[in-house]
Amino acid sequence: TLPLALQPPGLLLRDGSDPWGPTLRIDQEGRMQATDCHFCAGMTSGPDRWSSPLVVALPEPHPHAAGHTVIVPRRHVARLTALTDDEHRELWDLARRVALDLESEHAPDAFTIGMNDGAAAGQSTPHVHLHVVPRRHGDIDDPKGGIRRALPEPLHD
Repeated sequence: TLPLALQPPGLLLRDGSDPWGPTLRIDQEGRMQATDCHFCAGMTSGPDRWSSPLVVALPEPHPHAAGHTVIVPRRHVARLTALTDDEHRELWDLARRVALDLESEHAPDAFTIGMNDGAAAGQSTPHVHLHVVPRRHGDIDDPKGGIRRALPEPLHD
């Protein structure tokens, strides 16, 4: 068989290495995309200013605040550790650009920027996505602790 990068566009395949086992296809640029992934399907819906060759920013389909945005790699990949170095760099570079634009457009007091990496962490869509959520003083009663509240008890020595 041909290496993945040389497979013809439109080819469908199953990737047994992915725990969610999506059906993948090869796009015109040679990237894997899942046929049943709403991020792969929505790649063209983000503002052009929020894209790069390897990642794109999209409006969060279920926003928690005005301007809530997700940064996703164009290649379908489920876990952060599976990103290439270039995808990782572009993901964080674009997150910063999005935050700068959202500061101008929405004037938030702060941002929550984060990701759930894997099903055990609460990842609901098996495609890497980094949330950029504009925050305001008073939008929740007590924001102290942030991500540390994802687990109920701190580890003790």
